[in-house]
Amino acid sequence: MQQYPMTAKVQRIVTDTISLKVEAENESQAILKAVKVLEQFPSEVTEEGVNYMYIENREQDNVTVLDIEIED
Repeated sequence: MQQYPMTAKVQRIVTDTISLKVEAENESQAILKAVKVLEQFPSEVTEEGVNYMYIENREQDNVTVLDIEIED
């Protein structure tokens, strides 16, 4: 049997349950900060007052293989 090195592009849709700890003046500001960091997560979070973010659970939904290429 031969081995074939490949590169694949796959789109995955996941649903994360994330725990956060946010410092803010009130609940409305806390929610705004949470939305801001969750929109960029899992990239580095630089928002002041967000001290903790942890993925408690991840459920994988749809998976679509977009492209597969055999490398030379």
